[in-house]
Amino acid sequence: MTTTYASLAEFAQSAGAIYFFLFFIGTLVYAFWPKNRARFGDAARMPLREDRAVGASRPSIASSRDERPRAGGGAADLESEALLPVSSASIRERPAVSVELTGRHVVAILGPFFLAVFAANITLIYFALHTPHGSELENFYDASQAFNAQIAEARAQTERGWKVDVTARAEGDGERIMVEFRNRDGGSIPDLEVTARFEHPFDPALDRVARLASDGLDYEGVATPVRPGRWLLVIEARRGLERVFRSENKIVVADTEANLQR
Repeated sequence: MTTTYASLAEFAQSAGAIYFFLFFIGTLVYAFWPKNRARFGDAARMPLREDRAVGASRPSIASSRDERPRAGGGAADLESEALLPVSSASIRERPAVSVELTGRHVVAILGPFFLAVFAANITLIYFALHTPHGSELENFYDASQAFNAQIAEARAQTERGWKVDVTARAEGDGERIMVEFRNRDGGSIPDLEVTARFEHPFDPALDRVARLASDGLDYEGVATPVRPGRWLLVIEARRGLERVFRSENKIVVADTEANLQR
C-alpha cells in the first residue's frame, strides 16, 4: 500500500478523534477511581480552607479601634468621632460563603464540551470519507505537456478509422468486458494488448484493472470486484510500446447489469 497525503489525512482524522476520546475517558476513570477520589476532593477544597483561615484571622472593625488615650484630647476629638457614623451592621462579620467544587461539577462543566468536540469530529470524518476528495496536480507544466500528447494521440486514432464496440455485463461480483476492434475495412485486429480500467469518481483505491484476452476476433476479460454505482470505464489498446487506442465511457454498474453512457 502506497502512503499518500490523502491516506495519512484520513488516518489522522479517524485515529486522532478516537485517541482524544479514549484519553478523556481515561482521565475520568483516573479522577473517579476510589483510591484517588479522597485525595482529589481534598485538593479541590484546599483554596476554600485557606480563604476561611484568612477570614478567621482578620481583626474585626470594632476591635481595631485605638482605645489608647490621646494626648490633648478634648472636644475636638469627640467632634471628629461624631462625624464618622458607624452602624452596627457594618461591624458585624459577614458569614463566609463556601461552595465545594467536586469532581461531578467538573464533569458537568467539561463533559458537554468534550462530547460536542467528539460529535463534531465524527461528523467531519463522515463527510470527509463520503464526499469527493478532488484532484491535485503536482506539476502544471507536466500536466500541460501530457495534455498536448493526448491531443496528438487522439488525432492519430481518428486517422486510423477504427470502429470499436464496448459491452459490459455483470458476472459474479465483477464486470465482464467485451471489446470488438474493426479496422477501416471491417477486419478484426488481433495483435493488440487491451486493458479495461474501472476508475472510481472519488477514490482511486477502488479502481480495478482487467487485461482482456483475444480469441482471434474479440477481446474479453473480467474486472472484480466492482461495486454498484457510477464509474469511468477506460479502454486502452497498445501495439508494443505505442498506445494506439483509448476511450473513456461513463458506466453505471447495477446489481445485475451495467449500462454504458457514451
